[in-house]
Amino acid sequence: AALGEAMASDGRVLYLGEDVEHGGYYRVSEGLAKRFGRRRVFDWPPDEASLLGTAIGASQAGLLPIVELPYAAYLSCGYNQFVEAAFLHWLSAGRQPNGM
Repeated sequence: AALGEAMASDGRVLYLGEDVEHGGYYRVSEGLAKRFGRRRVFDWPPDEASLLGTAIGASQAGLLPIVELPYAAYLSCGYNQFVEAAFLHWLSAGRQPNGM
């Protein structure tokens, strides 16, 4: 319910993850693809590194991505992307947006 409310209140909110168009692993995205469309609810292939990298890039472009990962252990797949995003934010003296 909170996810749908967040997406309804702000058009910049995106939802990305594996199988999220069909409810996701834990059914938290049930009905979101039908309600908000495929431009805001993205099914992703099982490639956590590219999923996290895309979400980081979207946040740097001013969007508000929410990522569904089936297990917390998969966060480590995006470690390099997190480090690079933080470095870019630091290198630009805070001028590069970083909505993480």
